[in-house]
Amino acid sequence: MIRPGFMPEIIDSETYWLHDSFSGIKQNRSTVFMLPAYDEFIISYKNRRTSPPLENHHKAVSDNGILRPVIVINGAVAGIWRRTIKDDKIIVDTDFFQPYKKSSKNLIEIVAVTFGHFLDKKIEIKLH
Repeated sequence: MIRPGFMPEIIDSETYWLHDSFSGIKQNRSTVFMLPAYDEFIISYKNRRTSPPLENHHKAVSDNGILRPVIVINGAVAGIWRRTIKDDKIIVDTDFFQPYKKSSKNLIEIVAVTFGHFLDKKIEIKLH
């Protein structure tokens, strides 16, 4: 039903349907997102073997299918994060799958501080 206006793209023997207007990834700058558990970025796929990468899948998805909040760097799941609210601050604790770059660290700090502003709380960040 969706074939008109969409094109198939096969990646690692899986077929993905992309809108005809999609012209590839335009990467002008680094992006970081700290997504909540069950965000559409992961939950919307029937097959979640590649996001997060298979070797780190067990860290982001529990054995019984519980999805954890993820950190997405430049479109790829790069780790997980947790938050703990204590009085007037939020402690953001990260767990990266691979060593992170300094530029990513700076962006994560910006995203975490933005999250703190949203909740009107200070942020304490623990990067692992």
